[in-house]
Amino acid sequence: MFFKKRIREERPEPAPFAQGGPTGPESVSAASFTATSAQRIAARPAKSLWRRGLILAAIALFGLGGLFHAPLLRAVGHFLQPSDPFPKGDYGFVLLDFPACARNFDQVAAWAGKDREVIYLRNKLSRLMKMGLEKPPGQVEIEQLKLRGLEKAKIWDGQENRYLYQFIPHFEKWLDENPEKSLVIVHGRMSGRFYLRVLSRHLTQEHRKRIFFCPIDSPEFDDSNWYRTKEGQSAFFDGATRVLFDLIFGDGELPGPDWDPQAYEDALP
Repeated sequence: MFFKKRIREERPEPAPFAQGGPTGPESVSAASFTATSAQRIAARPAKSLWRRGLILAAIALFGLGGLFHAPLLRAVGHFLQPSDPFPKGDYGFVLLDFPACARNFDQVAAWAGKDREVIYLRNKLSRLMKMGLEKPPGQVEIEQLKLRGLEKAKIWDGQENRYLYQFIPHFEKWLDENPEKSLVIVHGRMSGRFYLRVLSRHLTQEHRKRIFFCPIDSPEFDDSNWYRTKEGQSAFFDGATRVLFDLIFGDGELPGPDWDPQAYEDALP
């Protein structure tokens, strides 16, 4: 016991680094490790505070969204549905994303009377439509309008058109042939902003001045309750997504797939 105690007492203690201790590789490594550890320990409180702040901000954001989701949705929804007063003078109507129901057909018939044109845009036909197994787009709408006395109801046919901008020649031709008239776009309540962006981008300024927008209610929701219904919220997110896509990518220029089975068989080796 006395021998062990004496060895312990006689063992020299290493000098502290701060007091000019040894300067070999081991002492430098230890000093670097100590400095790095001190920096990490000092950085921990900052990172912890940053994470706590981020979590608190997310909680506050969700809380505000829960409390004020209705006003926020109404504000953005109002942006998505541009609404203009009917123009002075004569004008025609174009139905875009039109919610087909008896109430809306009656409304359009009341707006148009018997003298104004009502136009439906017919886009690319599906294979079943080409085979005659389904009615092509617009046929039911035109039939319903003519049953209500609108003899000038007609279709702009674009059987291979996938996008709205491909109908720009139809708009330009009608506006050139009717220089004293305007066009009122009757659209689904959440799709007007997208149509406004596309038409404003492709039409000349003179033509654009003669284009007006009029939202119309859906059978499932209207302007007063759309944010409370599943159908209204779905239409809202669809309209917002289309506007966002248009802001990022612009016109859809990539052709869609051709699902013609005969074309598929002809392409096989």
